Amino acid sequence: MRRPATITAGTLLLLLRVLAGILLIVGLWLEWPDVMDSADLVLGDDVLTAQEEQFALWIVIALMGVSLVVQLSVVLSLWWGRNWARLTVMVFAVVSISTAFTTWFLREEEITLRTSLLAVGLDVLILLALSSRSAAAYSRRRERRRSR
Repeated sequence: MRRPATITAGTLLLLLRVLAGILLIVGLWLEWPDVMDSADLVLGDDVLTAQEEQFALWIVIALMGVSLVVQLSVVLSLWWGRNWARLTVMVFAVVSISTAFTTWFLREEEITLRTSLLAVGLDVLILLALSSRSAAAYSRRRERRRSR
């Protein structure tokens, strides 16, 4: 079975999300002193030292990097037509959209390009692509062979 355009589109949209994550890491790294100043973090009674702030930066970057590696593995699994990857991506897209809606509804946080509009738009497009019949059939093609 040939890979449908919906799987290709979903994979490309997920790659855009990964690239956005990389840009977020770079932006965080460049703006870290401002982030730490605005956070006003206190450790006990002491203000964090420069070394502690740097350590916190590396922890955050490491966690985000691990997240990006996991996302890339899911992207590859989706490209190869794994149904679990398609379902996982769709669940996370629904959670992301629901989170944006909840913060808008409860906290009256506006949805703009600077906040979550781009992520919500990508998640909606991902859901549309991966919930199509062709994407589902392509992802389930191995399951049908095993059941015969």
